[in-house]
Amino acid sequence: MKKAVFILLFIPLIVAKSQFGLLIENFNVEEIGNSYFDNFNSYTLGTDLNGQDGWVAIINSIRMSSSDYLWKGNTASDISLYWKPDSLTVTDDQQGELDYAFAASTGAYIGIALRMNNTSGGNAYIYLISTNATYFGKIINGSLSSIATGTPTTSSSGTIKMTIEGNEIRCYLDGTLDTSLSGGTGIFSDSSIPSGKGVGIVAYDSGNVYGDNWDVQDL
Repeated sequence: MKKAVFILLFIPLIVAKSQFGLLIENFNVEEIGNSYFDNFNSYTLGTDLNGQDGWVAIINSIRMSSSDYLWKGNTASDISLYWKPDSLTVTDDQQGELDYAFAASTGAYIGIALRMNNTSGGNAYIYLISTNATYFGKIINGSLSSIATGTPTTSSSGTIKMTIEGNEIRCYLDGTLDTSLSGGTGIFSDSSIPSGKGVGIVAYDSGNVYGDNWDVQDL
């Protein structure tokens, strides 16, 4: 995958379902202890997520689709990163989930970002999915660095999950470790970002990939 600009989003989630087969509730962000959920309902459709309910763009742009879910569709070959810095109080050990769906085969990616901070252009660990492809990497001072890539056989919709505890990072695809990623275990050790209480959403390239039901919490 080319070096690009991802978009990262940071916001509380609560499990609701949309076009991905989930029942949509009439709320955006809900906080339960140190657990956050966002189903992106009631935002202004067809516009940038930046500035809506506290979401902040760190790199480039992620847009709302016309139907209450996220769509990275306006910046080709760039990475985009968003977070919600004013509401989250998670610890440095975190987990996050995001529902995904593909309207058609695409080279675009969408995913989750954890252990974020906005130092020197942005830092985060990121895990993304595209059609029959996954990507695990990190953004350091605004620059993208790949750690592992995978070629799983993806469903048209499902869920990705990433956990960080100390220096151990685990990537899950549809409930199981993503063993298609380089190394074959879906488990990695990295100490580049030792702390960061931000969480969010990341995307790469433009295309028919969608995200919904963002859910993050302490480990």
